Amino acid sequence: MPSLTVPQLAVTLSGTNVTINVTYTAVFTLFELFLAANGLIFREEIRIIGEDPGVGTDVVLHTLPIENVSATSSGAPRSRSITVSRQSLQEDIGSDNDEITCEVTVTPIGLPTRRIVRSAEQTLAG
Repeated sequence: MPSLTVPQLAVTLSGTNVTINVTYTAVFTLFELFLAANGLIFREEIRIIGEDPGVGTDVVLHTLPIENVSATSSGAPRSRSITVSRQSLQEDIGSDNDEITCEVTVTPIGLPTRRIVRSAEQTLAG
């Protein structure tokens, strides 16, 4: 799996909408670069999460469209944005403060699956 820098989250309010920008860099090993050159795909998923201090469960508020990440030897700087309504970030009851965070997942797609090969049948005489 590529290593990921800690995602940076920037929020810009514009009227009743909020633009959320997520930036990070995926860094690939030589082995991952070799696999990518031979068909392995790295798929990125980004979720915007409502973060409630002291509450055991967080809520996924938005999911950005899934994209593939190109594996390069210099790393893959990523910058993704989504514009949503301010109201859609309000998961708290009775509070105007909205604490959000993001979660980035990069998954390799296309690794060979398990292969089973059976030998030819041998017959042992009686």
